[in-house]
Amino acid sequence: MAEITALMVKELREKSGAGMMECKKALEATGGDMAKAMDTLREKGIASASKKAGRAANEGLVGLEISADGKRAVVVEVMCETDFVARTADFQGLVASLAKQALAAKLSADPAQAASELLANAVVADQVKAVIGKLGENMSLARIASISVEGGLLGSYVHADNKLASVVALKAGKPGDPAVAQLGRDLAMQVAGSIPPAQVVRRDQVAPEFLAKEREIALAQARETGKPEAILPKIAEGKVNKVLQEITLLEQAFVKEPTLTIQALVGQVAKQAGDKLSVEGFIRVRVGEKA
Repeated sequence: MAEITALMVKELREKSGAGMMECKKALEATGGDMAKAMDTLREKGIASASKKAGRAANEGLVGLEISADGKRAVVVEVMCETDFVARTADFQGLVASLAKQALAAKLSADPAQAASELLANAVVADQVKAVIGKLGENMSLARIASISVEGGLLGSYVHADNKLASVVALKAGKPGDPAVAQLGRDLAMQVAGSIPPAQVVRRDQVAPEFLAKEREIALAQARETGKPEAILPKIAEGKVNKVLQEITLLEQAFVKEPTLTIQALVGQVAKQAGDKLSVEGFIRVRVGEKA
């Protein structure tokens, strides 16, 4: 059995929100496997799915750049060691420059791969090294997320601390309509601010493996209630449905008006503008969170 260290227990505690002893027992029961230990805690109802992503551990900033025609956007995540450096003009200038260069380049759709491709450019790599040398901290271009739209608009949001950014692709016949433009901004704010964050636009985009795992966990949670076996599948399906509502953008409650779902909001604005609207996709980047 792998040695269960204090650091492992601390990491699981931060990811799950469970107590130290529960985390240690879960790690011991799973031979130190962090993912399985998290599942064990969730099955016992100790951990929350919304806390699975854990807390951001590193410092840095995000940079957002949108093309002049409004059809393509990129968000870069640039990491450094301290918040002090993140607040310097040199570091902020580097982030802005990398965002502009990422927008101009032809990069992979995979965020981590896109970052590697941009850094393969000697001019970009030298630029990063120069700022590292000046500020005396290690830095890295962690990822570059991109999104585009045809026949619509990109709604964007950047949090005041420049550590969180989101962009939503909204298909629209009248992208210049004020109500449609406001919807784009509201959707981007929704993607940035919802807890847990949306993972898909529609529930039919959820990966089958994710659904299977959630059903397995939900059934284990249902058994913990001690209720009759015959009704456990129904209880479990209710739990899965709740998870799907939380991670599906169109099914989330609108942060500005919780009595409305995002689907209902889109319908309202479409009727008001006399337009046909649909959410095509979104990107969300928060400093330190895994993609």
